Amino acid sequence: NGQNDHNIYQCPDPSTATKLLYQKDVKENGKFLAVLTETIDFPESGVNPNKITCIIVTNKLGENGGYANIVSGGLNDYKTEIVLKSQTGKGLDYHIEIYSA
Repeated sequence: NGQNDHNIYQCPDPSTATKLLYQKDVKENGKFLAVLTETIDFPESGVNPNKITCIIVTNKLGENGGYANIVSGGLNDYKTEIVLKSQTGKGLDYHIEIYSA
């Protein structure tokens, strides 16, 4: 995945995505000439004992949507950090799902 993707779909084998570990909707209105940044940490606290098999981050704003990047952890890890960044003056509207087998 490139550094400027609106969506993240890292799910090499969807049949291993049987357990939903985390689900979140991030919705924030745009601010004039501002870039909004939201950092999603999974797990939010404690330890996740399940290896991540699937990460799906869906941008609901189409071409006006922001950009999603996995900055640490991710597939085959037990944690991940995802940074959502809006386009200038635009909002954020994302649906995030993290699965394990």
